[in-house]
Amino acid sequence: MLVSTFDAWKDAIKKGGEIADYIIISNYRKIYKTPDSEEKVNPKEVIKWTMENATIPIIGLNTFVFEDGSSLAIATSPYEQGEVAANFAVQIIKNGVISPHTKTKQFVVGIDEASTLPGGQFSKLPKIYSAYALYSRSFRKAQKS
Repeated sequence: MLVSTFDAWKDAIKKGGEIADYIIISNYRKIYKTPDSEEKVNPKEVIKWTMENATIPIIGLNTFVFEDGSSLAIATSPYEQGEVAANFAVQIIKNGVISPHTKTKQFVVGIDEASTLPGGQFSKLPKIYSAYALYSRSFRKAQKS
């Protein structure tokens, strides 16, 4: 679902919890406060609300989703995206056409081990995700009280 206002975002997250097992998010950085407003909601506020109100796991498609406060992001490597674009440019120069399909070979992961989202999402993930997140410093450790 594509939405443009924060109220529509909230409705979409609630509806997702009724019809899906998880929600994949990426386009939330241009959400307006109201339909007639030019003022956007701070992305961290959008993610904070989402994490506090989601009834199913949220998976971000960009690392900035994790940086804004989500518990999990699995994204295509920005390095690989640039490399693929460069290869497409070379194909166009050499052949005049590009191969329209490619598969991701690299990824980045952000994980928060303290996630309290339902579904035990982190216990079901391959351990390599946590290891990679630790290695790339995109792993938030649980805070001890």
